[in-house]
Amino acid sequence: MLSCVRKAMHKRLISNYIYNTLYQILIIFLPLLTTPYLARVFGAEGIGSLSYVQSISSYFILFGTLGTGLYGQREIAYYQNKQEARSQVFLEILIIRCLMLMVSIIVYVLYLRQVQELQFLFLLQMIEIIANVFDISWYYQGMEDFRYITFRNIAVKLIGAICIFTFIRRKADMWLYIVCLGMVGLIANLSLWLALHKTMQLSNITKLHLKRHLFPIFMVFLPQIAMQIYTLFDRTMLGYLSTYAQTGYYDQTQKIIRLILIFITSLGTVMMPRIASIQAEDQDDKILHYLYISYKFALLLAMPAIFLLLCIANRFIPWFLGPSYDAAISLLKWSTPLLLLIGLNNVTGMQYLISTRRQNAFTCTVVLGAVLNFIMNALLIPQFAAKGAILSSVCAEFLITAVQFYIVRKKIAFRKVFRECVHYGLCAGIMFLCIIWINVLDIPIILYMVLVGVMASVSYGIALYISKDTLFGNMLHFLSQKLGRCKKEV
Repeated sequence: MLSCVRKAMHKRLISNYIYNTLYQILIIFLPLLTTPYLARVFGAEGIGSLSYVQSISSYFILFGTLGTGLYGQREIAYYQNKQEARSQVFLEILIIRCLMLMVSIIVYVLYLRQVQELQFLFLLQMIEIIANVFDISWYYQGMEDFRYITFRNIAVKLIGAICIFTFIRRKADMWLYIVCLGMVGLIANLSLWLALHKTMQLSNITKLHLKRHLFPIFMVFLPQIAMQIYTLFDRTMLGYLSTYAQTGYYDQTQKIIRLILIFITSLGTVMMPRIASIQAEDQDDKILHYLYISYKFALLLAMPAIFLLLCIANRFIPWFLGPSYDAAISLLKWSTPLLLLIGLNNVTGMQYLISTRRQNAFTCTVVLGAVLNFIMNALLIPQFAAKGAILSSVCAEFLITAVQFYIVRKKIAFRKVFRECVHYGLCAGIMFLCIIWINVLDIPIILYMVLVGVMASVSYGIALYISKDTLFGNMLHFLSQKLGRCKKEV
């Protein structure tokens, strides 16, 4: 009986991972598909201006949402099977979120009166802030209902990409690009409300208890502020201390890194509510079981991704972004350690410390990283520009990883994690040796990319199979079962 339940839970996690990955891809991958087009239309300086504007507005979104997304996902997961309590928690968190976002919008309007450069772009960026008022994706994530989120957003995201290719023709259309992104986000968030009534029971709620959420939300919010240093403050400081062109180079390379991180960290999004639910039942063994799966999964994807980017960067960047972005080649290579470090941090911090309500420890680690990142940015950006910002982020993420490992050393056997890191590193190294020779071939870029992709997949898969990797074996078994079912249905 227990084995059947565990198998069912594993299947649900795999399905949720697939759905969540698709959802995350739609958030970042569709804009990434438009990147080669926009990079040529706007140029590095134009992209840098957009990135700078978006980084500033993101601070207002950050303070407006106040950590309610992550906190709400966790709290909904705790009350997954208690409809009345879950409905009340949802309403209370939603009210807090809306009130804070309204305050943030008012402050943003006051800020606009002080802005002189790029003021019109800043004004249009308000659409994105307003869109966050209607974002309840955290509720569905807490309910582990990733299927609904995915399919409701596919059509909307595709429409957004079509609008970009249809209406964005020249650099002067930059304002229209911001409007397209903002409206796509607004429509996507509004669509999530259509099925909410099916799982809500608001009629019995007579008294709200908003105060009980304020301190926990604030404690979840603190690490999120620090975490934004890496994704937002780097671009802000580059805009102030360097040039918009350097900001553009940095922004484009980080989009590529973030796309790959979707696959590495998406399992964490579906694991977090699962671990939170298990934590409520006091089942530590199960928590550790899922954590080790998450570590293996992050390493299985991060190690080959690092070697692959190092191999293809010289030819990929000029083809993807255009010849004017050659400066981004070295930036992409310097950014590759982030794939491993953020992958590990996501498991230790987000999946374990946050899910088990140890956000104080998590906050301390992230604040330490943020302080180091800020100091190194101030020292390195004036001299090394975008490369200095990337080096600062890598050092900060390394510090966070080391401190988090130390904090949970009595719970998690990191010798086991290190062995897995070496194992996947060796398999990825074998893959690298199998594909590096392709760089000397004078072949068209499309053929080059296809050949590298096929060779990398085959060689890495063979290395994992020969080494009898259990996670890879389980994934193959799951896929073979799905294919078998499809053949039977046909």
